[in-house]
Amino acid sequence: MPPLSSFVGGSQAGSKAAEIEKAVQSATAPAAGSGVLRAPADQQEIRVINQPSVTLTKNTKGFNWEIKAYADNLNAAIDQVMAANIRLKTMYGES
Repeated sequence: MPPLSSFVGGSQAGSKAAEIEKAVQSATAPAAGSGVLRAPADQQEIRVINQPSVTLTKNTKGFNWEIKAYADNLNAAIDQVMAANIRLKTMYGES
């Protein structure tokens, strides 16, 4: 692969490209004696956090709803769904 500096014109741009190229090479170079690529030090951890939700739909027969609950254990999630279902039945009638 040609060096990054060959794609960038000008002396300032060329020196910046050389800095970037050096950083990329050092981040992906094998660790001393290991023969394994190192991971960059500035990695990010991405987490998906699910939020409980209720989808309420009005139709000709009344209302329908879908309840989603997330918890660390199954019983806690079931308790959340049951509480939400009772509240929705009270507010909108039997579904």
